[in-house]
Amino acid sequence: MQRVIGVLVFVMACGKGGGGGGAGSAGSAAPSAPAAAPAGKTVVAGTLRLSGAIEGTFSWKDDLAVDTCAWVPEVKSGGLGVSLTDGKGTFIQATATIDNAGKHTITLSSAKLQLPQASGLLGSEGVDVTGTLNGTTSKVDVKYDHAQVTADGQTVTIDGALHGTCVDTP
Repeated sequence: MQRVIGVLVFVMACGKGGGGGGAGSAGSAAPSAPAAAPAGKTVVAGTLRLSGAIEGTFSWKDDLAVDTCAWVPEVKSGGLGVSLTDGKGTFIQATATIDNAGKHTITLSSAKLQLPQASGLLGSEGVDVTGTLNGTTSKVDVKYDHAQVTADGQTVTIDGALHGTCVDTP
């Protein structure tokens, strides 16, 4: 249990702060590999298609947050958590992680959801998180295949993929 908590703390800490510098790729569900990230910058490519309580196609822009982006190869765990927009005024926060036991967790939140708690919609099925670590650069791929997240009677289905190239600056 302590190892899982330690990995999650590491994942959350490593993802803080690198949120600028690249360009998102809209229109493709496949995670198009972003151009090499400028030194010390983070780039996220790909799109997510949402249906249900929130609908639309969402992508990352270089002025949006990247809250979690890390991969720990020794335990094959990590995650990607980013703010995305549909370009029409709706923003979401999508986070997918895998712990060292292979358990996936998905969290989706948005001001458009009418939830009594700030935790967002939760799920664990229909997502695959993989990655690599090269020096201080994590590459994290998240594929959503009819992933469903729910809370308080609201459901959102997520399809698409995101690819994050994230540099942790010492």
